[in-house]
Amino acid sequence: MKKYLFVLFLFLVPLCLLAGKDVPWKEGKFRTASSGLQYRIVKAGKGDTICGTDRVTVDFVWYRRSDKSVIYNSKKDYPGGQEVTMNDPNIVKGFAIAIKMLKKGGKGYFKVPPSLGFGKKMKAGEDTLLYYITVKKIVHVPGVSPIINTSSDTIVFHIPDPADQYRGDSLFTLAKLVDVPSIVPCGMKLVMVAFRFQLTWFDNGVQRKDILVYVQCPENYGKDYFVKGQNYVLTAIPLSENLKEGKTVYNAYSGEKLDAYYGLRVVKK
Repeated sequence: MKKYLFVLFLFLVPLCLLAGKDVPWKEGKFRTASSGLQYRIVKAGKGDTICGTDRVTVDFVWYRRSDKSVIYNSKKDYPGGQEVTMNDPNIVKGFAIAIKMLKKGGKGYFKVPPSLGFGKKMKAGEDTLLYYITVKKIVHVPGVSPIINTSSDTIVFHIPDPADQYRGDSLFTLAKLVDVPSIVPCGMKLVMVAFRFQLTWFDNGVQRKDILVYVQCPENYGKDYFVKGQNYVLTAIPLSENLKEGKTVYNAYSGEKLDAYYGLRVVKK
């Protein structure tokens, strides 16, 4: 019996070590899409095409352009895969385009040009992003159907959610940015920054209320996008602890009891 256990041990140890290893970058013949994204599909995968409202679970490795060494391997923080909401405006555009080129079980290497990535904000030689992406799971989410609340100028959207994860999606009209907090850039770790907005509506007089909207990687919106006193249309969902997982949160208003939301998109008016 001990002999069999020892043989089993010798067999399992290499598998465990292999599971923890990073997938090395491999050059080869890349094709160029009309968007400018370069891709080399290792396996296309099977099933339905990924749509803009879907939630997709992926594994990915991010490499340095200079020497192809690994910057980040998502498996180390998300062993079961990292979930990506495809219509989240804070996702790197080229990363989202790359995911949509795959189906469940698909995998491939991708070169994201600056125009689809972080622009010229990264140091020289690293502005092109290199990824190896594997699609593990796809949850199809139907489109949005609005239900308008006529008692105020707040419009509530209910999104059919098979996993019952978000329980609705709210669109706040004409929310004024109270002030601009320090915007911390995203690096290897995603960040969420709390912005304080003021809602105004009319119900037997003028009613106003301040709320916090947590924006993921706000620098991706562009320089000077957030302006004190500017009006914005906010699409948001109530903030929950699972939305904070794997992210560094910055809140300059932590001492105040304000309703908190996770901003899916922030549109300047």
